[in-house]
Amino acid sequence: MSGALWLTSAVAAARRGKRALAVERVRDRAAPLAQTTGETNIGRTAFGPTNVALHLVSIALENGRAGEALDLADRIDPTPLASRERRITYALDIARGYALRREPGAALLYLGQAESAGSEEIRYNPGAHDTLRRVYQCARPSMRSQEATAKQPVIAGVLDFDRALWGDPAADWTIRMAAAKDDERKAFWDAYGPRERSPAAAWRARIYEARHLGALRLERHRLGNAEAVRDSYTALAEVLAGLV
Repeated sequence: MSGALWLTSAVAAARRGKRALAVERVRDRAAPLAQTTGETNIGRTAFGPTNVALHLVSIALENGRAGEALDLADRIDPTPLASRERRITYALDIARGYALRREPGAALLYLGQAESAGSEEIRYNPGAHDTLRRVYQCARPSMRSQEATAKQPVIAGVLDFDRALWGDPAADWTIRMAAAKDDERKAFWDAYGPRERSPAAAWRARIYEARHLGALRLERHRLGNAEAVRDSYTALAEVLAGLV
């Protein structure tokens, strides 16, 4: 866990404009630990050499060094990443780098990869929104006119292999997000079938929600969303109270 904390502190330093300190924390602190542990996913941190390399990309982008970030990304094979969130971040970082270099086609390609990996995660991701705005601003007029007339896509169902790990479908992230709002997601339930409503199923659902909230807290912390991190404690307390 100490390696993952060094990576978090490095990103925080980069956001404060302390690039040298950020790079030092990655290369001198986190990288040696990653070489010792190898690729791991303890506590869903996805800590290892690949994640360390991805953080150097993020640090370069935080300091406006898009060319350097893309050069670093070219040397990374994201295949070992066990975390879907980190794979999404990898695609979003590359998209951001291309957007900063005013290459909208390449940026859209990686935005599409991020959406394929987790549409719900990027739907409310400020970084993804900022990259998309940059793409739109530097796009040719013909491309903008096509966007203005495009229909809004509707997602009726998602199959998520990354979190289908418990042996109980109700534990999957897909089920959680499908039940989060009463909107077009209702089409998912039309095909999937009704959820189990027994007392035992309700108790298990609270366990799974606690797990999801813990994973969301880590991601919100990584994104620097302090308010959402605080909110997660209240939400988790309410879930745990229902288990007593």
